[in-house]
Amino acid sequence: MEYISSDTNVWIDFLTIDKINLPFLLPYVFLMNSDAIGNELVEP
Repeated sequence: MEYISSDTNVWIDFLTIDKINLPFLLPYVFLMNSDAIGNELVEP
């Protein structure tokens, strides 16, 4: 199992094109800092 650290820009892009499920089809575990989630996704 491989881990990938991602930023919110990637997730916002997938959400924008209505394809948020695509990254989860890959054999990776995605990691994201909880501060980034709060600062950028929850309150853009």
